[in-house]
Amino acid sequence: MPIKLLLGVYGIYVLVKLAVLAVLGTVLVKKYKKFFNRVIPQRFRKN
Repeated sequence: MPIKLLLGVYGIYVLVKLAVLAVLGTVLVKKYKKFFNRVIPQRFRKN
């Protein structure tokens, strides 16, 4: 395999990995925001 082809494949792999991480990150942040909005105010009210 030529070096350019290897770099191209690796670059695509990295881009896909970053895209997947970004999507997972946004989904997790949305879920955790709902979770924290429920949990944190209750704790602050107790204190």
